[in-house]
Amino acid sequence: MKNEFYNFNYTDYDGVQVKDFAFQTKNEILASLPEANDPYYVTYIQLEQNQTFDMVSDILYDSTDYWDLLAALNDKDPIQSLFFSDEIIHNYGINMTNLYEEKVSEQQLPQSVRNMLLNRYTQKGIELNDNNKYIKVIYPTKLRDFLKVLRDNNII
Repeated sequence: MKNEFYNFNYTDYDGVQVKDFAFQTKNEILASLPEANDPYYVTYIQLEQNQTFDMVSDILYDSTDYWDLLAALNDKDPIQSLFFSDEIIHNYGINMTNLYEEKVSEQQLPQSVRNMLLNRYTQKGIELNDNNKYIKVIYPTKLRDFLKVLRDNNII
């Protein structure tokens, strides 16, 4: 299959074609397909931290070729990891706290305020991250049938 869902634009920089990762997707078309939500074809799985679509594709389908199908099926940005590690979430909290401090104060905030901001931003990161814990996948035994449905509907 190899990337049937994402069309990349290219920009020329001094004779070098550079891929523009502002995606033009077929997510809307896929979302309107009844089979994309049919329990005969789809189920949900819980991700491990820092798993990407290509990793999931390799585990389920013995090939990374279906990463784009998984990204489109879940209407997700395919570049980023799906479910971040606790360390990444904590670093997000630290970075957001530092950014806040730079924007509102010419001097370092009191430690109690920094701790409160860190907790608030980290909690927000955890909540956002929890939305990515589960993704929709095509049953491996139904992948061939699902791809046929996509071809029959001129989606791929």
